[in-house]
Amino acid sequence: AILWQARQTLGEENVDAALTNGGGIREALAKGDISKRSLLAVFPFGNTVATIDVTGAQLLEPWRPLPAPPPSHRRFPQVSGIEFTLNTGVPYVNGTQYANSTYYAPANPGSRVTISTVNGEAFDPAATYTIATNDFTAKGGDTYGVFKTAGGWKDVGVSLEDA
Repeated sequence: AILWQARQTLGEENVDAALTNGGGIREALAKGDISKRSLLAVFPFGNTVATIDVTGAQLLEPWRPLPAPPPSHRRFPQVSGIEFTLNTGVPYVNGTQYANSTYYAPANPGSRVTISTVNGEAFDPAATYTIATNDFTAKGGDTYGVFKTAGGWKDVGVSLEDA
């Protein structure tokens, strides 16, 4: 929904993929009719859809100390348009601590998680990608400190529950 909304607003060709913090998703949606109330339970924080421009190298950084794939979904980035592999056999090692944060950058981005494609194209660490996310994550919230310094920040102006 985040990717769809960003593409509807900014143009299909102007947004490559989406990534959002798993901690921002607070409930699961049951199969069947979906009400506004149930969407507000899923997205209770009033966040809006935003986009940022990141290099491939920056896109590798948010995949930090993931202990395992879901069910630990709140620490696991939720994505659309990004194909990746998580190697839980490679230990996570903290790098430098982000300024004014309790979180650390990874010491070896790309050693535990590899990205194979973004928007159906081969991943390039030197390329710039426009990523749809939410405004909290785009500003570096949770463990996404690298996004705080990303360029091209745009607020799409649509709440997550409306998207």
